[in-house]
Amino acid sequence: MNKVVLDTCVVIDFIQNRKPYSESAKEIFYLIADKKIEGNITANTVADIYYLTHKYTHNHVASKKIISKLLSLVDTLDVNKDDVLNALDSEINDYEDAILHESARRNKINVIVTRNIKDYKNAVIDVETPAEFLKRF
Repeated sequence: MNKVVLDTCVVIDFIQNRKPYSESAKEIFYLIADKKIEGNITANTVADIYYLTHKYTHNHVASKKIISKLLSLVDTLDVNKDDVLNALDSEINDYEDAILHESARRNKINVIVTRNIKDYKNAVIDVETPAEFLKRF
């Protein structure tokens, strides 16, 4: 089964229905819900998603419900000390993206799905936009 890790932007596109990006994000979540792919996010991404969701909803209870629903669909990859240290030495310049990449690499993820391909130009695992990823399905 294809194991993917979703970058924060893809999850927020889905949650906040950000057009025009939400359509491909929604299709990816359908694949996850139908168990055609294994969807993952990193543990530190959950905090970012909560923050951005709360900023959007201005409601703690609503934000918690959104996070709970999200976590019923995707698995959470841990981020350990090695990931954080390896990210410091990574060729990926954005530190947050480097952490996601290192956790994905350690967890044997097949592909990172993001709209920010340029941020991962030195990745050692596949990185695709949502549209590129969906072409395979």
